[in-house]
Amino acid sequence: SSVPYNDLNGEIEKSIKLVQKIVQDNDLYKDFDKKMYKSDFPLLGPYKEKNGGIYLGQYCKGIKNGEGIYILENGDIYQGYFNAGKPEIQGILIEGKTIEGKESWYYGQFKNGMKNGKGIEKWISGDYSGDLFEVIFLK
Repeated sequence: SSVPYNDLNGEIEKSIKLVQKIVQDNDLYKDFDKKMYKSDFPLLGPYKEKNGGIYLGQYCKGIKNGEGIYILENGDIYQGYFNAGKPEIQGILIEGKTIEGKESWYYGQFKNGMKNGKGIEKWISGDYSGDLFEVIFLK
């Protein structure tokens, strides 16, 4: 169950700006179709979940479905598509805390809540571009 979340600290706006900066700085949309899988569901939230995560996005029958942004309690951020409550199809995942303005992130395909398929992954220590299969993200 989720409850309305009063975003007094601008956490969602900061997260969206960080995602946009990474996408623009790395020209990520050149390799992926940003127009695919649009949903007509309304944008709802933000809501805080029992696990501490914050979600702003589309729902279907009370479950995350369509486009949205999810801020996990540990500070990770996922923005992209959801199906049956899990990251699906395509999105960006920013992992861990920012270190001196640098972030580790993955932009690409997801399946059943996991990185799966074509993607670009950037770690603070280096980059990887190619195929990833069933790397666990959300349980």
